[in-house]
Amino acid sequence: EHASAVKQTPSGHLAVHCARCPCTPMFTNTAILGRHSEKTIREVHEAFIIKTRGVDKCVSEPSVALLDKEILFLEREWGGRT
Repeated sequence: EHASAVKQTPSGHLAVHCARCPCTPMFTNTAILGRHSEKTIREVHEAFIIKTRGVDKCVSEPSVALLDKEILFLEREWGGRT
């Protein structure tokens, strides 16, 4: 899924990053952390993961910004399930 995104969607975050950076994606060590049919939920989950795991572990920037109170709420709701 990630590998095809780099090849097929040159405007995607990962494809743009790969075009600009000499690094190589390690797809065998990559995991899909969540899926949802609603775009808003996907974006909130993405922002939560990037914020809680650290931007140094993520290629992308969050699509939405979350307040600290929202992060605390999501940590209580989602816990270690992300």
